[in-house]
Amino acid sequence: MKFVKNDFEKIKATNIDLYLDWFNLYCEQFKVNTVNRLLCFLPNVLHESMNFKYVKEILPKNNPEYVKRLGKYFGRSLLQITWERNYKLFTEWCKQNIQGFDKDFVKNPELLETPQYSVLAAFWYWK
Repeated sequence: MKFVKNDFEKIKATNIDLYLDWFNLYCEQFKVNTVNRLLCFLPNVLHESMNFKYVKEILPKNNPEYVKRLGKYFGRSLLQITWERNYKLFTEWCKQNIQGFDKDFVKNPELLETPQYSVLAAFWYWK
């Protein structure tokens, strides 16, 4: 199953060009390769990212306590990975599963806002 830009036109997926190649790569790797699995995964991604528009949580201004507890580990990626523990678990998974991986999302959480890691984190979290 391979996706092209036209597959996302009806849902007005902004920024799809940034994510499409990574999406296609990881769909197969994470076995999101059937209609049923895609129908489970894609709506989550579309909802959390507002159709590929956001990869960074819109923090509530009326809840400063929540924002303070999150610190720099607020929701990032197409599925909004949140909390330091999840940033650490994702880093560990990448080091175990990607040869030569040397990034640290705990030390550099903003990496989850880049297209490659935003998509990879979404697949990792969903799986």
